[in-house]
Amino acid sequence: MPSAAPNRFEGVTALRGLTALCICLWHFSTDGLFPPGHFIPLFFTYQPLHSYIFLVITGLVLTASQQRRAEAPGPFLGRRWVRLEPAFWGSLALVLLLDYASGLSGQYRGAGFQVQPLLWASNMLHFNAALGLRYLNPVYWTLAVEWQYYLLAAVAVPVLLRLPPRRLLWGLLAAGPLSWCCPHALSSLPRYLPCYAMGIAVWAMAAGRFSRSTALWLIGLLGGLALPAFWQEWERLLGAVLAAWLLAWGRFRWPAAEGLGRISYALFLTHLPIGTRVLHLGQRLWPQAPVLVLLLATAASVGFAYVFYRWVEKPLAARLNHLLLP
Repeated sequence: MPSAAPNRFEGVTALRGLTALCICLWHFSTDGLFPPGHFIPLFFTYQPLHSYIFLVITGLVLTASQQRRAEAPGPFLGRRWVRLEPAFWGSLALVLLLDYASGLSGQYRGAGFQVQPLLWASNMLHFNAALGLRYLNPVYWTLAVEWQYYLLAAVAVPVLLRLPPRRLLWGLLAAGPLSWCCPHALSSLPRYLPCYAMGIAVWAMAAGRFSRSTALWLIGLLGGLALPAFWQEWERLLGAVLAAWLLAWGRFRWPAAEGLGRISYALFLTHLPIGTRVLHLGQRLWPQAPVLVLLLATAASVGFAYVFYRWVEKPLAARLNHLLLP
């Protein structure tokens, strides 16, 4: 009989933290800080730690959670809402507040602050892309994809949990060709199903459904099948494959990154509204020191993320968990 997957997977928290940090450095280094062709923005563009790794981790962790809790769709989705949405709404309020404050500055050259209820509400509900409206923070596209996956996982993962290993393997492999359905749609779930399937493959190995070699081969095959949809972002797909292999191998330890992993969601949500303002100020003050400006923007983002985690994300999630969930 298959065993239960472990409650915690070694390396997940550290991998989250390192990925969030590299995403920050990628955004900042490619924001006009360095001249074209400079090796620093090229390195952070083509290094493998990008947001697709978060999707792999979601596939792994949520499948293990659903196996352990055996929740109905309602409680499962309620837990995801409490975990993600209060912090997301806090970051959305931060974006709007900073946009308003920027418009008051005499040096601001962008469009003035405008009250746009439809844009705001559609971002809050992760529905703006369907309406052809922009994301108020470019990283919010990942949450739109994640919520599509949560709705699917609430009904599909309990079925996967009951499948025998052979059928589970073929079911996960089918995620590869599904990514071809909408290869250029940023916020469409089918494109990213192979990343989630890689995470589920790691869970299946940990739960005794697959051998390690089967899981490693399956992850590689998913990456190969998905390549036509990710041809222009091959390095990010490669990062997802490498992350899944690393988690399946189970030998990833980096205690120094654990603390960064705990604030990774806060860092991911707030680094652009905070860090880009520090970056642009630093460019004016020290135009000949781009590396210093990059480090200052990153340090400011990490510092603010800790404050946001400590005083917004963590207490709100704890309070709502107590009030809304059994």
